[in-house]
Amino acid sequence: MQKKIELSVYIGDAEEVLETFEDEYFHLCVTSPPYYDMRGEMKWKSYEDYLDKMDRIIHLIYKKLRYGRCFCLNVPLIYISRGKKWLVGLDLLNISLKYFNLEADIIWLKPFGIATRKASGNFIKHNYPFYLKFDAVHEYIFVLVKGKLKKPKEKGEPITLDKKFFADVWQMPTASADAFYKKKENVGLKKHRAMYPLILPETLIEIYSYRYERVLDPFLGTGTTLLACKNKSRSGVGIELDDTWLEVIKRKVGFNQQTLEGVDFKIVRNEASKSENSN
Repeated sequence: MQKKIELSVYIGDAEEVLETFEDEYFHLCVTSPPYYDMRGEMKWKSYEDYLDKMDRIIHLIYKKLRYGRCFCLNVPLIYISRGKKWLVGLDLLNISLKYFNLEADIIWLKPFGIATRKASGNFIKHNYPFYLKFDAVHEYIFVLVKGKLKKPKEKGEPITLDKKFFADVWQMPTASADAFYKKKENVGLKKHRAMYPLILPETLIEIYSYRYERVLDPFLGTGTTLLACKNKSRSGVGIELDDTWLEVIKRKVGFNQQTLEGVDFKIVRNEASKSENSN
């Protein structure tokens, strides 16, 4: 009997939604959390309040993840907003290490000339000592494990990876290079400020899970992780607080589109009280 892939989008608070799942439900978590302040888009009472919220969610990720399985956390080490530096990546890593063990730290290196934070412009105008501020062209992917990394008895299907992923520095483009954003009908589509490229979750999903297993992204954004699940034949659950991204998610993942393998789609609102389904 052919197995089914289930892709679910939950619109709601990640902390509240995760509480509805049974413990050790997921086989893998791949995500990039919201950064403090997010240039005014995210509102928190304080940085401490933000970290407390992330702590509660990361603890729930730990509870809902199976023993010996991985939590892949994509973050910049430093986030700068309105002239102030926040050590978001380091603080989120330290919170994660309260519950998980660190398996690997990978650097995502972006193409030269494409920077998350373009800071060198002033030096081009005023090339004096101390004027240079560095452009941000890298982020981290921390691979964390619940307990000890457990290789299941079954080997599953072999995977083929480009050798560029054999080292702990991955050279990858930004999300703007994804095929989805190059399509004519998607040009000008609203883009999230903290998107990762499709190849990032696809690669992590292949390395750290088997076909048809369940992958979690508690901060779904535009839905890239769910598309990676679909492409790699995994079931996926994505949680997103801001429902204005829902139409982008549906378009990116291809809700209501026929697939050869067969995919069940589900959109859940208000803690599963309302849902939209399609097969």
